[in-house]
Amino acid sequence: MKTAEAVQMADSSASFYFKVLKCRDKIFTIGYMRETCAPSRPFTVRTCPLHRDATIRAIGLDERHRFRMLELGLREGSVIRVIQRSNFSGRVVAKGAERIALDGQTAASITVTLNDSTNEQ
Repeated sequence: MKTAEAVQMADSSASFYFKVLKCRDKIFTIGYMRETCAPSRPFTVRTCPLHRDATIRAIGLDERHRFRMLELGLREGSVIRVIQRSNFSGRVVAKGAERIALDGQTAASITVTLNDSTNEQ
């Protein structure tokens, strides 16, 4: 007879699932967040999770600041990785071997989509 058994309860549309563990007389419930849940709104560099590859989809800046982003190599289709959060919502992003610091307003105006994380470090 097993002393512990696990039962999974999940809803296909839910962003969480729960695992119920029964061990002798005690029952433990552990909640997990789904990694594959779709975000309710698109990510920006400001809201992007750390250390995940993301592809830039849109840069919502005026022409002068957009041109500066292009000079730095941040353009639509570029793959970046947010590696650090700084004060006042700023972010440090990595593009290849380069590190680029962005202020919070600029980070919030760059829309990204997360890439598949098959090779996470």
